[in-house]
Amino acid sequence: MAVQHFAGHPLQADRGESLFIRIARPDPGCVRDCLARKKTSDTARKKWNLLKAFAGMFIVCTLLSVTLFSLAILCSGGTRSSYTAHYEYSSGGSKSCSGIRVFDPELNKTIKICRPTGIGHRDEVRVVKVSNDLGIVVKEAVIL
Repeated sequence: MAVQHFAGHPLQADRGESLFIRIARPDPGCVRDCLARKKTSDTARKKWNLLKAFAGMFIVCTLLSVTLFSLAILCSGGTRSSYTAHYEYSSGGSKSCSGIRVFDPELNKTIKICRPTGIGHRDEVRVVKVSNDLGIVVKEAVIL
């Protein structure tokens, strides 16, 4: 767009000068090029927004399904049991929590329990869990 300055128009400037502003008609080729670039960036932006929306919905659905599955195990009336075992400290990383590793006799393997409660002087922990056909949920782990 071009702006031209002419004297003699009724609009007055600060020093008593007259101003006349004329906006020239843009070149059609320039408009076409600008619109083509904008359409491409709008398309890319829409695709990126759709990808972010899909990723967000996936994360929310995953968290919701894990929560509902854990509640189903807790509320379905399984067997509540507890045991005392030796543990070893397990440090956390960027994708895991810090906690302890305990051997579970029912599963016959080592499980990791995040953020156990209690501060003890022995290297033993009391684990309370609920188990049924759907799985096992650790209710609490107290360091003795």
